This record gives sequence, C-alpha cells and structure tokens, in this order.
Amino acid sequence: MNKTQVLAISLILLLISTGIESYRIQKREATTYFSQARDLLHSSWDQFSGKTQELIEKARNTGVEDKVKEIYEQGTRTVSTYVNIISDQVYHWWNKK
Repeated sequence: MNKTQVLAISLILLLISTGIESYRIQKREATTYFSQARDLLHSSWDQFSGKTQELIEKARNTGVEDKVKEIYEQGTRTVSTYVNIISDQVYHWWNKK
C-alpha cells in the first residue's frame, strides 16, 4: 500500500469510529479525540465549501460565461459563412462539368 491509500483508509476508519463511541463516554460529555477530530473535519469542510462557493459566485459575477458564449457564437457565425461560400463554390464547380 502506498501512503495515499493508508491515509485514505485511516480517515475512513476515523469517520466510522466517530459513530461507535460508547454511551458511557457520551453520557459523561467529555470530549474525546474522535469528537475533536470530527469537529475539526466538520469545521474544515465548512470553510472549504464556503470558500469554494464564494469563488464560484465571483466567477459568475464577472460574466465569464457570457463572454465565452459570445466568442463561441461569433466564431461559429464566421466559420459557417465561409463554409457556405466554399460549399456553394464546390456545388457550382461540380455542376459545370
């Protein structure tokens, strides 16, 4: 096993083990290493997803999608014009002979 597989398996076991805490530990309301790790993972995930959502909103607000769509439409219009001209020329050349 390489390091990434060991790390992935360790994280999976950590997440599984957080649900297996005994009733006695929960009743005591003492913080365990598992609950601290779980809380750390939750807070890290919340921060990561929040930042990702902010970046997505910034990209949408700059109008990148509209600019790309406009460039694509202009390009296809130009190419289709030249394709039509060439196909018309080939058609007339073919029918002359």
